[in-house]
Amino acid sequence: MRTFRAVIFCLLILQSKTHAQTTQREEANRLMQAGDMQMRSGSWDQAINNYSKAILTDMAYAEAYMKRAIAYEKTSRIKEAIIDYNKAIELNPYTTYLYDKRAKLKMVALDYKGAANDLNESIRLNPNDMEVRETVGEGYMIMGYYKNALAQFDTVYAVTSDEKLFLKRALVHFLDGNMKDASNELDSVFKYDNVSAEAYDIKGLIFLNEKKYTDALTAFSEAIIIDDSYAIAYYNRATVHRLMGNKNLAGADLSKALSLGKDLAYVYYARAIIKKEMGDMQGSLVEYNLALQYNENFEDALYNRAFLQNMLGSANDALADANKLIKLNPSNASNYNLRGNIHLIFFRYEDAYNDYDKAISYDSNFAEAYYNRGLSLIMMNRLQMGCMDLDRSINLGYAPAQPVKQAFCKY
Repeated sequence: MRTFRAVIFCLLILQSKTHAQTTQREEANRLMQAGDMQMRSGSWDQAINNYSKAILTDMAYAEAYMKRAIAYEKTSRIKEAIIDYNKAIELNPYTTYLYDKRAKLKMVALDYKGAANDLNESIRLNPNDMEVRETVGEGYMIMGYYKNALAQFDTVYAVTSDEKLFLKRALVHFLDGNMKDASNELDSVFKYDNVSAEAYDIKGLIFLNEKKYTDALTAFSEAIIIDDSYAIAYYNRATVHRLMGNKNLAGADLSKALSLGKDLAYVYYARAIIKKEMGDMQGSLVEYNLALQYNENFEDALYNRAFLQNMLGSANDALADANKLIKLNPSNASNYNLRGNIHLIFFRYEDAYNDYDKAISYDSNFAEAYYNRGLSLIMMNRLQMGCMDLDRSINLGYAPAQPVKQAFCKY
């Protein structure tokens, strides 16, 4: 009898706990739904607040962590988003979707090794899911692991015979610099779909790479005829117009791309370059600022804005951009060379020397960095070492070093 009563007692306790958990989950779900509504209206911070309340109500609710991660991603809070995906995966380790989402964020954070591990885990969990393999292939393509990407696409095609994979294979070959293989894949695409805007866009990129600008212009225009809302094609055609000297036509295409509201950071960046080439330095600076509003880690935009700000006399702003560039990409020689140039403006010759020295440590054939390091040494009265650097720069083909050597190296 005592044993029976003990069992009943345990069951009652368990039922009580289950009821409490159910009530917590119901309240957490209500809060999460409120967050979902705010997400749909673009109220990211309010959505984060409700998802956070849902998590506090039910700390084991994996979906709440996942949705807060998505909201963090919308506000460019990548680190927080990855932490939430970590927790969601800890609670629900068999959901491939979570690994895929975390992998994409790790790519943004330049953690390619971590991203690759997540993609491999997705395949391990679902080796026979071809949709997962195709997604993994796309991830490898983004990271530049082209052989891995092709291997996944080949596996998917062997099972599904999906002709759309020819287009993805064409893009991989193009990105890998194999123009012939890319063209062959496009020929396969056109056999089953001769009205593919994406295929004509890649064809235009191949022609652009080969400097066949007229052919590239025709291909991008064909893509736009097929799909006049294809912002990337306008952007690419603008690039061709610019290279052919048609800056007004380039500007018109970029404005059209902006009106379509896609890839805004790259469009503003391209407009900045065109305005700079046309002599509108302040206008160019405005466009760089806009590009960085849409993608604050856009390295090309940061580099060019820093260069322009330094040229316009805003050395402190230029230095801030250079510091951020080095933080984003600490092994890029050009970033250190740029920051060294800014230090020279402030007469910080030792700091400039250290940056040029760092640039050379990452690229031993960086002629301009040898020239700049030579100048910094000369400014510090270390004439002999400075002239040796100028000689190295001249030997590497940097012509501006020659008159400087003639002026300073007469010992």
